[in-house]
Amino acid sequence: MLQRIMGPAAFGFGFYFRHPAVWALSVPVALLRMWQGYQAAAWSLPFMAAELLVEGGRILQYVLVLAIGAGKTLRAMGSRDTWIEILQGAGRMTLQAFLWELLGYALVVGLMNLLFAAVLREANVEALLSSLGLDALDPLRARQALLLALKNLLLIPVSVIMLFRMLRLV
Repeated sequence: MLQRIMGPAAFGFGFYFRHPAVWALSVPVALLRMWQGYQAAAWSLPFMAAELLVEGGRILQYVLVLAIGAGKTLRAMGSRDTWIEILQGAGRMTLQAFLWELLGYALVVGLMNLLFAAVLREANVEALLSSLGLDALDPLRARQALLLALKNLLLIPVSVIMLFRMLRLV
């Protein structure tokens, strides 16, 4: 039963770290999100340009995950037949397996969010900034920026890979 619940999480982390191109796409996304998290004005032109780059990077990353999972090239991902083949995987899913895997998904994602919140308490961030000689930075905004970076570097891509696995797309 534990394998059924935690299987997609083990697959998600393994897949993410086994494919350098997948996690490498998370780095610019995480850096842009961190920059956005520290900005005061959310609707400036640079902020919106960063948003477009983030979302474009995510789309590319998720298409890459599906391509690797299906054993296809990125070029083949432009084919309707490739997408039909990938989406047919969802037909192999059973409701009972999906519900158990959804429980594991909720546990893993919830625990990761709790871990990030615990590690990035404002006092910890303030101490980190001080040790780096960055006392001039606002600890609350720095905490938000670091939280966004960690989530975009690890939690979001792994959780999407887990969902793809649960839906039998990879």
